[in-house]
Amino acid sequence: MLTHYPPVPHFTFGGFQINSAAPFPGSPAIHQYYWTVDPFNPANAKTCLWQIEVSDVGGSCSAQVRFSTFGGAICTIDTTYSYIEPTTCEALIVTDMQ
Repeated sequence: MLTHYPPVPHFTFGGFQINSAAPFPGSPAIHQYYWTVDPFNPANAKTCLWQIEVSDVGGSCSAQVRFSTFGGAICTIDTTYSYIEPTTCEALIVTDMQ
C-alpha cells in the first residue's frame, strides 16, 4: 500500500503510524510510504519512498529499511531514534526528507 503524506515544515517532525499484527515466521510484514513536495507529480518532484520490512526469525524480530529518492531529494533515516523491539516486533522508524 503506497500512502502519501504531505511534507511538514522544516525543523519539525512528521510521520505516520501503522497498527498491524506481528509478522509470521518466514513471512515478513512490509509497509511502504512516500513524502513529496508535489502530490500531483511525485516522480518529477522532491520525493522520498521508504519501504520497511519487519521479519520474525526464530522468535527474534528485525527490520530492514530501503528507500529511493526522486527529484534531488535527500532521504535519510534517523538511527538515533529508530528502533525495533526484538520480542514484540514493535518498531519506530524516524525518517527525514530535505
